Amino acid sequence: MSLGATIYGFFLRQELDRAIKDDPNVTRVRRNLRQIRELVAEFFPATNNDSADRKAATGYLTDLAELGFVKRIAESGDGNESEYELTRLLRAKFNPIAAEQFLERIKSHLARRQTRSSHESA
Repeated sequence: MSLGATIYGFFLRQELDRAIKDDPNVTRVRRNLRQIRELVAEFFPATNNDSADRKAATGYLTDLAELGFVKRIAESGDGNESEYELTRLLRAKFNPIAAEQFLERIKSHLARRQTRSSHESA
């Protein structure tokens, strides 16, 4: 699984947990591509090429779907409204404690990289 798909998996696991916490009797949790992209925006900020952003996001979600973590439910014309069902396999694979540690390491790495970039350009 790619790093991008892994990051998407951690965020989707958190979203699944929120949905279950809000309604313990929920049987299906669905999110469209736009909602999912908003979840991961911290790590995958939007660029000025929305088509490429959508394609990358769809690729990560396809990777997760092939492993059974999400199911593609519906397509749409513009691609942003494609719906995905978050499966409970996300909870089995993406441990919440490991997810927090992993995301903190990624944030730290990105901050160091950004600091280096700003020093080099100064």
